[in-house]
Formats: sequence, structure tokens, C-alpha cells
Amino acid sequence: MDRLDRSNQASVIVFTSPKAGSGAGREELPRLTAELARIGVAVQTVASVNELKRAVSHFDHPVVVAAGGDGTLALAAESIDETVPLVPMPMGTENLLARHFGHSRDAHAVIETLRFGGPQQIDVGSAAGKPFLIMATCGFDADVVRGMHLTRRGHINRFSYFRPIIRSLRTYTFPEIEIRVDNGPPILAGWAMVFNLPRYAASLSIEPDAVPDDGMLDLIALKGRSIASGIRYLAGIQTGSHLNFSDVVRCRGKQFDIRAVNPTDGRIAYQVDGDYGGRLPLKIETKVGRTRLLLPATGELPRSARSSKIDT
Repeated sequence: MDRLDRSNQASVIVFTSPKAGSGAGREELPRLTAELARIGVAVQTVASVNELKRAVSHFDHPVVVAAGGDGTLALAAESIDETVPLVPMPMGTENLLARHFGHSRDAHAVIETLRFGGPQQIDVGSAAGKPFLIMATCGFDADVVRGMHLTRRGHINRFSYFRPIIRSLRTYTFPEIEIRVDNGPPILAGWAMVFNLPRYAASLSIEPDAVPDDGMLDLIALKGRSIASGIRYLAGIQTGSHLNFSDVVRCRGKQFDIRAVNPTDGRIAYQVDGDYGGRLPLKIETKVGRTRLLLPATGELPRSARSSKIDT
């Protein structure tokens, strides 16, 4: 079925953030809207959640294109009904979800997905009410993201993280974190990472078995609480051996309660899909099948076999 055929009456809403990532590829936006208008498709560009919601309610058969980074995509997913198809147009720094499913920012590729892309309902995580499609973490990496948040001015790239990393290396004390999964016994760690997709920044594969449509989220808890432990974990992640470390805990669930063991350690930051989210305590919940993603016309949902070592 061609969704853009006149008989199907689909309309396209382009939701974009001018501050997304490095701003690379933004020349594809006017190409997309011009080509849609040329073939007779109703198209509207919006830049705020309120405008997006109004536009979706205005059209009978809306399809939303989220032009930006992973944060823009998650915001769009939260703002529309689970029956409204969503297409990523990656223009952020990492674009983890788009890379996972094979989406392109090329205008013609986006139109092909709008026309013929297969729908796939995927889960969405909710971190203190803030949606995420990829992951939410707290610990050293979230402290780095907080440092970026405090100093960010306009577009960023991977090199923009250099100063926040140096700052966190100098100041972060690795306070102990307590994690409870589905009201189970406490897990004590220095890092807590909850994944919906098997993706992390810089192509690191921390939880390779996360599946976005299984109704569950996947926890990786790193018990080490020092720079030396962090270097060891990074080396293990790069070789794929970290999952065999005795101080790495894996489990999955639907609800995660995360807090500082000792409140006097200071408030610990968390990040959501690469954006600063706030400070602990944090409750994470799973919204099963919350988003209808359109996959590239030639793509299919990647699935990973679950490891027998995952605790349930």
C-alpha cells in the first residue's frame, strides 16, 4: 500500500528541533517538504509539541516525520497516539534509533518509508514521566551529559563532550546506587543503565540483547565505583567480554526504582536518550507497544537471541 497515494489521503507532519545535534543534513528538510507538495501530499512543518498535537488532530490520516536527534524522536512519540505512524529523519549527534533500524535523512529515502514502510509497534520507557526509546542511565556517563547540558550553546558533536568528560573525571565520586527491579531485592552498583534498544553512544554495545517490542526493559548494573573500574568496563564492552564480569548484573523487568544509597553523597544525575533528565531518585516504567514506527521499506526489525545468562 502506498500511503501517499491520493486515494489513501495520508498527510505528513514534519516535527523538527532547530537545535538538534550538529545540524548536519538540514538541507534535506526543504527538499522533503517540496517533493511532498509536488506530488500533492498535504504537509505541515511544526516546531513545538503543542503545534504537533494540533496538526495531528487536524488531519484524518496523519504520519509524523521526526527530523532531529533521539530526543526529538522520543518527544514526538510521547506527543502522538500509538496508532499514528512515526518516521525518523536523523539529524542529531548519535541518531541511535535511526541507525539501529536503518533510517536515512535523505529526503527521497524518507518518502519511500512514508510510502511503503512496514509498521512496527515498539515499547517506550518512561523515566520520571520523560519518554525514552533507547536508554536511560545514571552514574558517571549521566554526570557527563549533565555537564554538557549546563554548558551547551547551539549545535553539538562528539568533540563537544571533551570538556564535560574532563570535568566529571575530576569531580565525580561514584556514589553507590540502589536499584530495585519490579519491587525485587536491591541491587547495589556504581552505574545503572536501562535499555530498550541494544544501542549506546559511540556504537558501544552494552546490552546486545535488548529487544524493543518484548514488553520489557533491560538493566545493566555495573558494581564498580571508580575510574579504574570504568576503564575496565569500557575495555570489556569494546571486546564484548563485559557480560562475563562478576561485577556486572543483567536482568529485565517492567519497573525500575533507582536511588542513592546515601543521600549525603549528593544528588546523582540521570540521562534519557542522551539528554539530561534530572537527579535521583528515579522511577522507570515500560509503556508496552506505545509507538508505531515505520521501518524503511527494505528493512525489518532486528532481533537478538536472548542470552541464557540473563537473570529473570
